[in-house]
Order: sequence, then C-alpha cells, then structure tokens
Amino acid sequence: MIDQTSQFFAILTNIGAAKQANADALGIPWKITQMGVGDANGTDPIPAATQIALINERRRAPLNQLKVDPANSAIIIAEQVIPAEVGGWWIREIGLYDTDNDLVAIANCAPSFKPLLTQGSGRTQVVRMNLVVSNSASVELKIDPSVVLATRSYVDQKVLDELNKQDFKHSVLVATTGPIALNGLQTIDGVAITAGKRVLVKSQAASQDNGLYVAAVGAWARTDDADASAEMTPGLFIHVEQGTANSDSVWQLTTDAPIVLGTTALTFEMVVGRTGITAGTYRSVTVDKNGRVIGATNPTTLAGNGIVDAYTKAEVEAMIAQASALPVGTQVSFPVNSIPPGFLERDGSVKSIALYPDLAAYLGGAFNRGDEGVGNFRLPESRGEHERGWDHGRGVDVGRAVGSWQDESFKSHVHSATRAGFMSNEYPNSQGTMGTGGSITYAGQGLQMSATAATGGAETRGRNVAVVMCIKAWNAPINQGNVDIAALVAMVEALRVNGPVVGTARKLKASIPVAAPTVTYTADEIVLESGLGGFSYKLVNISATLNLGALTGLGYMDTGAAPVNSFVAVYLLYNPVTKLYGAIGVNATAVDVPEVYGGNFAPAGYTASALLGVLPTNASAQFKPGKQGGRTFHFPYVSALATSVMTAPYVSFNLAAYIPKNTRTVSGALACNGTGSMNSSIAADSIGSGWRYYSNTNAAGSAPFDDLIVDTPQTLYYSAQQATLFTVFLSAYTI
Repeated sequence: MIDQTSQFFAILTNIGAAKQANADALGIPWKITQMGVGDANGTDPIPAATQIALINERRRAPLNQLKVDPANSAIIIAEQVIPAEVGGWWIREIGLYDTDNDLVAIANCAPSFKPLLTQGSGRTQVVRMNLVVSNSASVELKIDPSVVLATRSYVDQKVLDELNKQDFKHSVLVATTGPIALNGLQTIDGVAITAGKRVLVKSQAASQDNGLYVAAVGAWARTDDADASAEMTPGLFIHVEQGTANSDSVWQLTTDAPIVLGTTALTFEMVVGRTGITAGTYRSVTVDKNGRVIGATNPTTLAGNGIVDAYTKAEVEAMIAQASALPVGTQVSFPVNSIPPGFLERDGSVKSIALYPDLAAYLGGAFNRGDEGVGNFRLPESRGEHERGWDHGRGVDVGRAVGSWQDESFKSHVHSATRAGFMSNEYPNSQGTMGTGGSITYAGQGLQMSATAATGGAETRGRNVAVVMCIKAWNAPINQGNVDIAALVAMVEALRVNGPVVGTARKLKASIPVAAPTVTYTADEIVLESGLGGFSYKLVNISATLNLGALTGLGYMDTGAAPVNSFVAVYLLYNPVTKLYGAIGVNATAVDVPEVYGGNFAPAGYTASALLGVLPTNASAQFKPGKQGGRTFHFPYVSALATSVMTAPYVSFNLAAYIPKNTRTVSGALACNGTGSMNSSIAADSIGSGWRYYSNTNAAGSAPFDDLIVDTPQTLYYSAQQATLFTVFLSAYTI
C-alpha cells in the first residue's frame, strides 16, 4: 500500500544497462524513442532490472521531450504528454523503450488516475522520468516532432528561449560609465539603483564580465535573456532609459562570434544617444563610424572650414596692395573736383600717420616743414603748379631735388632792330641793341629813335587744362581714411574700463509660488562680461529657465546633482558668436560664488556670463518658494534666532540655514515677548555696526528692519538686555 514511507525511483533494466555499456564502449548512439505507462494490475510495483515489460502496460507513445538536465549532466529527462481524450486507468509504472522496442528503463510512481473526458473530467497529463546514466553523451537526444505533443510550459519556455536569442533585448534602466562591483545596490550614472532593475554593465576591467545584469542587494546575476552564450548574439541592441550621460541611448554588442559567456571579452558601443554636443547649427562637425556627431564647431576661417587651397584675408590684402595698378604714392590728376576713394589731393595739408600709415611711410616726411605736430606728416603742394621730370644727373636742370619747387624764368635772349630810310653814312655810329621794353640809342648823337610797349600777363605759361592733382594714399581694403584707428582703440578701451558693471539689470525678476524644480528669470536688459573687467555684452528681453533635474549642462546644473537644503547659484551664459544664451546652475553650498561663471563646464563658445541670483533649495532638491526682484530674494519669514538669554556685549549667531554666502544685506523684523522694559538689538559685528534696535517698556511687540549689512558671511550679532523671549525673523536677503 502506498504511504509516506513508499519509495519511487527509476533504474536501467539489464537490457538497458548492457546497451548503454555497449554505446559507451563503441561510441554508438543509443536511441530512446518511446515511453510506456501502466497500472501494474492495481499493485504497488517495485522496479526490477530483470523486467523486459511493464506489468500491465496501458499506453505506449513517442516521447515528447528527451534532454539532458541543465543542472546535472548525468541525468536524462524523458517526457510524454497524454492528451485529455486518452485515459480511464491508473498510472503506477513507467517504462522507456529504444528503437528495438526493448524496455531499457523502468520506474514506479505515485498512483495517478488518468480520467476520460466522457467521465466528466479530463486533463492533459505530463509523465516525466528522470534517469541517471553513466554517460549522457551516448544517448541520442532526438525525437520526432511530428508525432509528439508539447506541453504549454514547454512551448512557453521554447518561445522564451527563442526570443532571448533575438538581437533586441529588453531595455535597461541605466548603463555603467566605469568599472563597478557586481554586488549590492549603488548609484550608477547619477541614478540610484533598486533591486530587480536591469543594468547594462559595459565598462568592467575584465571585459568578459560585461553584459546584462539584474541588480540585487547581494551578488548580481545575469538577466534571463542574456545568461547563456546562445543569447549573447553579435550585434544585439540594448536601449538605456535613464542616466546623466547615457539616458535615451542605444548600445550594440560589437563582439563577433563565437561568444562563450564568461570567457569571451564583450564590447558594447553607443550607436544612438547623446555625445555632449549642444543642439544647434554648426558649420563643421566630426562624425563617428556610426554617423553620430561627436564634435561640432563654427570656424570663421578658411582653414577652419578645411579649405587649404585658398588665400587668407591677410594674403589677399597683401596681394591687392602689391598688385594694384597704382601703388601708394602714385601722382594722378582728375578732370573734375571729385576725388575717388584711395586718393588725397596734393594740397600741402597735414595728415595723421595713424590714419594713412602707408602714404606716411612712402613720403617719409619729405614735405614736412617742422610744424606738423607729433604723429602727423605733410602732403606735397601741387595746386596751380606744372610738373617737370627730375634731372637726375642729365645736366639739363642741375641742382634740383625731387619734390623741390622752382620759380618761373625766361631763357636769356636778345632782340635786334633796323630803322628803314636811314643811310649807312647818315649816322655812322647807329648800331645798338634793344631789349624788351628798351630803347635804341645812336652813339654820339643822343637821339632816341623809338620805344616798345610792355606786354604779357603775371606769369609765363603755355596752354593748359586745370585738373585736380592727387596722390594715391592706400591700396588694401583697410584703414581707408574714414576711421582714426588710434582713436578707435582708445575708445574701445575706455568702453571696456568705464562700461556698465556685470550683472547690472533692468527689471530682473523670478517667481517661485510653490516649491518646484524649475525657475525662470526674465529681464528687460542685463549686462554680461567675458570676465571681471573683460568685454561687456548687453542682452535685452531675456527669459532663461533652470531645471534642477537629473541632466547637466545648459539649462541644468553645470555638474552633479542639485544640493538639498542648501543654495544654487543661477548664471546666465552667452555665446557672442551664435547670439544664444541660457541658464546654468552651480552648487553654492559653501562658497561665495563670483559675479561671472567660474566653472569648467560651460558649453563651447559660451564665454560671457552674469550671476542672476542665489536661491535656496529644500530637502527634495527643489527651489523653495519666494520672489526675486533685482538682486533681492524675498521669502516667507523664518525665525533665525529665538532666545531668552541675556547677553552683553554682542554675541554672534549663524544664518547658514537661511541665507547664502553671497548675502550682502538682510531684512526682517525683531520681536520681544514679555512684560516690563525690553531692550534688544542686532548688528553686523561685535561692536554694533549697523545697529538695529527694539525697545518697549511693558508689552510684547515687534519692529521691522531693512538692509542690515552682513559683514561676516552668514553671521549676525545680537544683544538682549532682559531675560525675555527675543526673536529675529528674516524675510529677504540681497546678494
């Protein structure tokens, strides 16, 4: 009789043992093909190795499944499915048959009645035998799928096994950014991992340990869809959901087959995801092998754009200057009083060397008179003058220097005259000479024959046309005589030194009605600088939002997570090239942050900045409620000090929980609660600077105070003259 002491087991029959020994010795596959079940004629059978048949076989059919136990390679698992329409008897004995129809293994089992559907109850029943063999490799694990039934669990497992071999795996929560310990709960890529979450481990020092894991309090295990070699298919993809660096990315296994899990080094590469490049329009980008943009710039030169077979601006200017048809210093005349660009009239005027450096260098002071003043030179004077070629050693116009002036002159000459009607013997001494405007005198007689009248104008000249005489002053398309470069440099420097102070703003404000992870600053106008004392930029109608979420970069914290119960400095960053701007947050827990951004995490090109404000955060790393106007942040009043201890002189008290280190002044109220005379005060230091006083003779009350200087960061001083409750309330601070 079957009871709790009954034993159930499976053994090889003598025939089966002999066939396995033969298979092991000769290496011949041993084929087990069928399973039989019987009722043992109602007895409680005990398997015997001598059996060649079941006691009373009720059904024999092909095996549904024959496999090696994955947990023990010495165990063969044989399985048969009995459909619902077969039955009407008990199952007490089980046998396995090979291709020769020999009973090779036999087992007993706890009695189980297999009903027929006609009995009003039916079921599909699975009969399974676990058989220990000496060498499972000798058993041919092969069944005929056309003649067997599959259990639901088998189908489910088979489908799951095939799905696990697909190249697309279930997404993971995060991906590692460096080596980690594969045990315990931890923070990865800025995300706190809880038990049961899937993690892509891709950066282990021993890369054969890379893969997909399930986080656990203890040791981590590989995920069900990636814990076998067949499931780690080359080229598989994994989506990553969260993370500072890897959120919303897709990674690919680039290791080629064959892959032996735990032995083969596994390498994963990002094929889709963030690369650290800020969204925008760029003229030059660097692309990796997967087509992702991993670098981007906006070059302003030909070389920066990869153009190497073109001249630079400086080279073009030099060529223009050298190849011009009229080099600097060329003298040209124009027929109308309209001087083209690049020319100056030769009028003897004084010009600036800084404004016309090329011409000044060419003339070299040749026409200076000594009264031009420092930094100036004089042009030649050609108005109303004819030009003459320099003699230069020919001997025609000797003694002349180039550019020298010469007065008008006639060449020396004579005129001869003869009086008609005189005989030669009439006035024997009548020869004489006559010059211009002169007279003829006959020697010895004193007789003036005649005189010539003066003729001509104020000068001796030939026929001519009046023109404007000019000189070429410049060639290159720079410094074209319209701008005083030296004065411009001085003006720019003056603007830099004497310009508006960084952070100066019109209608700067922000509002946080309730605790929130975001804040938006607006301003009609604000001044930014490239550094203290650097170049200034004035932006108008700005609106910039900062989010304390998990991301970093423009619009978020510059690095790391936002601090809790502390302070965040909000900066406005500006790119002078793209004209884009945005907010960025800085952890201001323990530092008096500068007026311009001093971190190393500004996006490329964002070189100008200004501090907008320093705001408090709560225990959830959200901004506390309040409103900012200008540089002052107003918040619901808080009690910064409540004491009944008399003090004299002043004693310091700490305000680190209420105001940032950047605070310059605070506002609030003083209150006393008691009877009798009450005299209490607060100050900026121990000697009472900036003293704010409350006094009352016989009743409780309060008095507001504004703009008390905070001389020591996050510290004020108080003095209480009576042992009554003295409270200091704060409601605003100015940075």
